Amino acid sequence: MQESPFDKIAPFYDELFSDTEIGTYLKQIVQNYLDENLPKSELNILEVNCGTGVDAIYLAQKGHNVIATDQSAEMIKNAQLKLKDIRSANVIFQQMDIKDIKNNFTEEKFDLVFSNFGGLNCIDKNELKKFGNDIKGMLNPGGRVIASIMPPLSIWD
Repeated sequence: MQESPFDKIAPFYDELFSDTEIGTYLKQIVQNYLDENLPKSELNILEVNCGTGVDAIYLAQKGHNVIATDQSAEMIKNAQLKLKDIRSANVIFQQMDIKDIKNNFTEEKFDLVFSNFGGLNCIDKNELKKFGNDIKGMLNPGGRVIASIMPPLSIWD
């Protein structure tokens, strides 16, 4: 797999965004939304563009089974390092390009496909349409997609 533009910033991503005041604030909004809108029962979740794994770990600690993917090998390495500090065994981090999701999950079905903080902004509209079509067949009956799309101008610009 080719190098991702996020490989270079991966070692500093949490410091530059996730752990900042704005990153913490936005993360809390998303987590509150998830807490209010997801059933309390165990879900099988596919996260795309998981970055350093903040959301995947959060969801796993809530009792869900999470497969979290990202194109960046370095982001995945950082996410896996976080697992050493927690007890959650129900999260798997896997390097994968969003364009290959359907090919890599031919049998699995998910209750939720999740993408946060603009990961879907990193693909063009044709790839986004393909991704939408690909995940339709990957959802269990009643399954849903929750995605955070960033506007052209964001609060920290």
